[in-house]
Order: sequence, then C-alpha cells, then structure tokens
Amino acid sequence: MFFSSTMIITILVGIDRLLTVLFPHKEVFNTYNKIKYLIGMSIIPMGYSATWAITSYNYMAIAGDTQVICTLDQFVTGDLRVPKNYINICLSIFMLSTYASIWIFLRLKKVGSSFTRRVIKALTIIMLIQVLAWPVSMGIFTISQKILPPSKFLVVGIYLENL
Repeated sequence: MFFSSTMIITILVGIDRLLTVLFPHKEVFNTYNKIKYLIGMSIIPMGYSATWAITSYNYMAIAGDTQVICTLDQFVTGDLRVPKNYINICLSIFMLSTYASIWIFLRLKKVGSSFTRRVIKALTIIMLIQVLAWPVSMGIFTISQKILPPSKFLVVGIYLENL
C-alpha cells in the first residue's frame, strides 16, 4: 500500500517546505498542533493508496480469469495500467514543479546564508533523484532482461534451490 503513497508524501513535503519558505515569519506555522498536522498529512497518501487497492480489488473481482497477484506493486494491470501511468506522470510533473518553485524562489531571493545553500543543495539532489530514477531503473531492467531473460532466471532459480 505504501508503494503508491511515496509520491504523494514527497509532494506534501514539498508543499510544506514551499509554504515555510514563502512565509518564513508567519505565526501560523509555529502555533498549529503538530500531531494533528502529521495525522492530516498521513491521511492523504494513505487514502490515495487505499483508493488504488480498492479499485484493483474490485477490478480483480470482476476479471476472475486474470492471474493471481504476488506482490502489492503488481495490482495495477490490464485496464488499470493506463490511468495509473497518467496519474503518475501528472504527480511527477506536479512534484517537480513544486520543488522547482522552491528552488527558483530561493535563487531569486539571493540570500547567501548557509541555510539557503543547504536547502538549495538538498532540493537539487531531490530533483535529480526524481528525474533520473525512472530512466536509470528502466535501463537496469532492460540490461538485466538482455543478460538473464525470465526463462533463464527460472531455470537458474530452480537449479539453485535444488543444491
């Protein structure tokens, strides 16, 4: 379930950081109840994950001839794959634009404090990881499929199990 919620959590952290950077001296951020805030921030990603789990369960109940799900990241198959991919693309663009707006705001602010430099460095690393994670993982997956296709992987696994 948490597999789907990590992107939402990253977006919420970005929005939280954006608000604290844009309004650093507002008393609103110092006076709110942090426990209620964290619970509220946790409900959003868990609701997103639960929505996909319920949707996939309903889909699997309708399509009884489909294969059994082995892991949680396999639940979006068939007809659900396309909407899930579009939602992930939209969330990725929103996440990158949130972090980019923080980065641009801090750059334009031109405050030379060590805090600002640390925030810009952290945001740059987060954005690079977000941008490069998918191409790198797809590259590794493609190379691994060429080196050891699933049919050979199954034979090697059975051989190692019988040792």
